[in-house]
Amino acid sequence: MNVFETLSKGVSSAAICACIATLPGNLHAQTEEAYRLEFDASWYLSAINAEAAYKRGYDGRGILVAVVDSGLDIHHPEFFGRISPLSYSFLDIDPLNVFDPDGHGTHVAGIIGAARNGIGNMGVAYGAELMALKAIGDAEPGSEKGPFVSPDNNALFYAASNGAKVINGSYGPPAFPSPDLDDENENPNYRVMPRPIVQSMEGTDYREDAVAVSAAANADVVLVFAAGNEFEEQPDQAANPTGIGFLPLITAENLRAGVFDILIDATDIDDPDTYDYADPLDPEFDDLDLSDLAGSLIAVVATGRDGTIAGYSNRCGLAWQWCLAAPGGDSPKPGQTIEYSAIISTLPGGNYGPKAGTSMASPVVAGGAAVLRQAFPYMTARQIIELILTTARPIGPQEIYGRGMFDLGRAVLGPKYFGDPLFGPTFDVNTRGYNSVWEGDISGPGGLIKRGAGNLILLGVNTYSGGTRVFGGELTLLGSLGSDVEVLTGATLRGDRSMIAGDLTTSGTLAPGIADGYVGEMLVNGDVSLSAASTYRIDVAGDLADQLNVMDMPQLREDPDTQKGSVTLESGTIDIRLKDGLAPLVPLDIITAQNGVSGTFGSITTNSISPFLDPYLFYGDAVTLSFVPNGTTLASAATSPNQSAVANALDHAPYATAWKHVSRQSLDGARKAFDQLSGEIYATQKTAIVEGSRNVRDAANDRLRSATGGAGALSLPILAYGPDGTEASPSNSERFTVWSAAYGGWGHLDADGNAAALESGSGGFLMGGDLPVGDGWRVGMLTGMGWGDYSVDDRSSTTDMKGYHLGLYGGGVLNALGLRAGLAYSWLNLETWRKIDFPGLKEQLNAEYHGGLFQAFGEVSWKVDKEEFKFEPFVNLAHVTLRTGAFSEGGTVGLSSQRETFNTTSATTGLRASMELEKLPVPAKLNASVGWRHALGGKSPTSELKLDGVPSFTTTGLPRVRNEAVLGVRLDLGVAERATMSVSYNGSFSADARTNTFDARLKIRF
Repeated sequence: MNVFETLSKGVSSAAICACIATLPGNLHAQTEEAYRLEFDASWYLSAINAEAAYKRGYDGRGILVAVVDSGLDIHHPEFFGRISPLSYSFLDIDPLNVFDPDGHGTHVAGIIGAARNGIGNMGVAYGAELMALKAIGDAEPGSEKGPFVSPDNNALFYAASNGAKVINGSYGPPAFPSPDLDDENENPNYRVMPRPIVQSMEGTDYREDAVAVSAAANADVVLVFAAGNEFEEQPDQAANPTGIGFLPLITAENLRAGVFDILIDATDIDDPDTYDYADPLDPEFDDLDLSDLAGSLIAVVATGRDGTIAGYSNRCGLAWQWCLAAPGGDSPKPGQTIEYSAIISTLPGGNYGPKAGTSMASPVVAGGAAVLRQAFPYMTARQIIELILTTARPIGPQEIYGRGMFDLGRAVLGPKYFGDPLFGPTFDVNTRGYNSVWEGDISGPGGLIKRGAGNLILLGVNTYSGGTRVFGGELTLLGSLGSDVEVLTGATLRGDRSMIAGDLTTSGTLAPGIADGYVGEMLVNGDVSLSAASTYRIDVAGDLADQLNVMDMPQLREDPDTQKGSVTLESGTIDIRLKDGLAPLVPLDIITAQNGVSGTFGSITTNSISPFLDPYLFYGDAVTLSFVPNGTTLASAATSPNQSAVANALDHAPYATAWKHVSRQSLDGARKAFDQLSGEIYATQKTAIVEGSRNVRDAANDRLRSATGGAGALSLPILAYGPDGTEASPSNSERFTVWSAAYGGWGHLDADGNAAALESGSGGFLMGGDLPVGDGWRVGMLTGMGWGDYSVDDRSSTTDMKGYHLGLYGGGVLNALGLRAGLAYSWLNLETWRKIDFPGLKEQLNAEYHGGLFQAFGEVSWKVDKEEFKFEPFVNLAHVTLRTGAFSEGGTVGLSSQRETFNTTSATTGLRASMELEKLPVPAKLNASVGWRHALGGKSPTSELKLDGVPSFTTTGLPRVRNEAVLGVRLDLGVAERATMSVSYNGSFSADARTNTFDARLKIRF
């Protein structure tokens, strides 16, 4: 067998690199620029639009390509790591000796799979694995292997048996007689033969070729063969491919019609007068028919760099249906070099060089086939061949170019034409679990059958008229279809913003949208029928749902005279898939039909998490989905008084906004929603604000005790005003005095099973003045400001408070009896933030409002003065009235409230004591107090709150502690003649609450 090449010429690496865009300085630099230059130098890649495949990540990786040829330089750097260990020689006694003696096979292999490395040339399938099968050339005696006489047929059989997915055959018989006997002598018997000659002689029998080819085709291998280079010597023979590419034309009908001759013997192959032809009428040929090989192989003719047929190349002729063109190089035109006009590829010894021929065109297609087998791993070899042939780009007459120029860039987009006569009316594909995208437009009279697991996605404007049948897996339509669609049991049809111009019938699953959880719309310009076995699956996300929109637009159909646009439901299933299991807030049309809906669904399934709602369908010209109350009240889910308060209010306002949001929750989710909607902080913070009010009255009491020398009294820094102006004075000065105090602390209230725990912090600054009235009595006024922050973390709620204080106080002593009392009022500015976060609703709510706090307080004590220490039992009483103003949070589920009042009274009894610490290096005094506080009435604060459209409800906050212990400790240090530092701690403790106040002060007398 001859290899199909012409203009072969070995060139050194240095010469070829100089030709390739002057790369010598960057030859080994694997940069993007080098890759680009390598791509451009491999001009056959741009001619077939290969870059479109590379941009999609396809390079033939994982595909085994068999190269049946003269051998291969397996040590060439371009093939590093990608030579199959199954490579084999059918010409040598040593089967592992695949050395390439003349470079043809190495050159071919480089076009298929030379690496993308920035050096030399780049193969079409630069990621593919190569199986070198040495079968073309002179055989070593004793090297025969395999079931066939011909080494190349043994190679085909071997490749098919060892996992090859693509076979390239750049070989074939020469056309004879040849015009030259050798390089120096012309053939005196040369003449142009009138038709192709098929050999049926020993060693070259077309019947053996057919068996080998059929075996490879049956093994699901893409077969690509060079068409031949004989046009200049034997133009009539070369009007068709020679060799394997001609096999499908070998039929009794063509033989007897004079399409070809069968040569059975020849004394001298160069002398036609010695040829012995078979008799076409011989009954032996009655059953001759190799036409079934059509569609199992591809014959490739060669074009030059300008895209026109190469002068030497055979034509496609009668084989045009399985023949196409690819770049193979040509003779240099005036002003061109062979390096420019031919194909540059690998040569033995790590070299590169130019060759031209259909031997070079065939591997371009074979490499492309490897890329396509990677891109569409589920397609059969015959389907890959159909894809290659039907996506070829027409460039001229079929008898020359067949299908046209191989277009890998279009083929990688998927099929282009259904119903080609060579391949039958239907493209029947099994995706075998793969997910795949067909991006291009598909036309033709044929149709599509989709089988097997996996998702096939159609993007284009698909006008093929033979219909679509989905037997298995998923078919997702993101473009349009121009004919009827049928979805069978076990299969799924999806689509978004897609149009079917035809009837849709399904006994499988119809699911608008591109995937589970994605909402989409499917348009049908025709009739739709959903059988009893069908499932209509819809996704619902918020207030959006999948929709099937059926219309009647006759101008866009092939049958404009028939009325369409109706939907027939035959009691199938509707499966409602809710995002996060949440029912929609509003009714949703899930099917619309221009000419009406007949029938109903037989059953409804849903993943709704709500125990309060059931799906309900309304039928008419549309099918509308709504979720309606099922009789289970929200109140039945409540587990605390506050939850019950919210739930009962919501139950009295079905379909209010807040009810819609809560009713679609799960049982546990509803309880969490009740808690968030309860607005607990508005009630609970009242307890904290009232507790914090004692900082004002404690400061007034402390000042009065200081002025009268009470035990444990805080030595407040004062300025006394006398005849000579202001001067620093003891705190019990009888003159008019002013004082100041600062405070800060934090507190915690435990959850009580209804309201959540509260954390609080507070601080402030007070100043006042008082003067003596009568004997041992003083009256005064105070003012100041304070702050507080109150957080209920479990309800994601926080309030900031700022207060401005004004008060009156007075007191004195009768012998050892101390009497103290006061009134104070605080103006409050409050701002509350609440975070609502439950499934389906997230928002930040805010309210700004005002308040006022009035308190009246009094204390009775008895002072006992010993030399070492003083102590003082006491009883005090305080009444506090807190008023909060109206507010409205806004938002979807914001709360509002009117003005509210909270009253509470507390009594404290205890003992204060103080003593001088004389052994310290500085003057020091230790003060302490201990007591018991009891709340009288007004223990549990409440707030009456309202959601929009819902009756008001009452939320109860954490109660005031009924009984708690109180403790105070302070150390005063005289750090200088006119300066005193004080460090103090005050706390209150109960089983459910704790408050802590620390204070550090520096007091300076001026």
